Amino acid sequence: MVKVIVLMSTYNGEKYLKEQIESILRQTEYDIRLCIHDDGSIDRTVEIIKEYTSLDNRVFFMGSKHKGYPNCFFDMVFDSDDAEYYAFSDQDDVWDEKKIEKAIMQLEDKSEPTLYACNKEIVDKDLNTVRWGEYTAPKRLGDVLLKYNNISGCTMVFNYAFKQLFMRHMPKYAPYHDAYLLRLAYLLGIFIYDENKYMKYRQHENNVIGAEYIGGRLVFEKLKRLDFSLNKYRNTNIKLYAKDIYDGYRDLLSASTEGLIHNIMNASNFKNRVNLLTNCRVSFSPISLYVVIKMRIILGLI
Repeated sequence: MVKVIVLMSTYNGEKYLKEQIESILRQTEYDIRLCIHDDGSIDRTVEIIKEYTSLDNRVFFMGSKHKGYPNCFFDMVFDSDDAEYYAFSDQDDVWDEKKIEKAIMQLEDKSEPTLYACNKEIVDKDLNTVRWGEYTAPKRLGDVLLKYNNISGCTMVFNYAFKQLFMRHMPKYAPYHDAYLLRLAYLLGIFIYDENKYMKYRQHENNVIGAEYIGGRLVFEKLKRLDFSLNKYRNTNIKLYAKDIYDGYRDLLSASTEGLIHNIMNASNFKNRVNLLTNCRVSFSPISLYVVIKMRIILGLI
């Protein structure tokens, strides 16, 4: 039977953890192994995990030690056993029983390093739909390198070849595991985006990272966070991703892509900013975001 390792990191997740574990274990079409690392919880999270390890031999506890985000996820990939496929999981969502099956249907004929992600239904703490997340995959290389990531790690499934690609280099600077893997897939592998929703993405008061604000609340939050010094809008994360990719995979990059990443890393230099303006490979849609990215490059806010 095809082996799938699900990697979950927990932190004070006692309230919703059981519901998520149960939804993962309902993926019965495959040999599911749920590996859970706890990041130093002080509630009943570890007790709940140990209850499941004693009751179900598909659940494995990888210990409780504070590593912080995203190192907890990066370390789990490196420490995981060999399997045909791997998936990330949050501690508080609920998966559709066909989530893994739908992913593998699109991954099974791929021998190249391939990363899959599905859409997600945004719900409140009681699983009531609060909005439908109409997320779309980046259209061009510049989009994934220069725009904010909207593909969540909990929707991702990848094959063994992609794991091998990732393990060439342990990221040192990347602030988010999902955004880093997405960039790696676009640059050196294959990315498959499924617009269907196969999971409920729960939003509540204890989310570490959640869905974005919408509507009037979004406008309010934007106004509240205005910083006329512009320092707040300097997205250094983009440079950090670029440096990790450059350090670990430079020998695999095409000359043009290497040049693009080099310009991002050194965007404080005027010549590199000019190069980015003329060759950043960013899609025009939506035009508002295209203009914003161009302005950020001009002002050196990357």
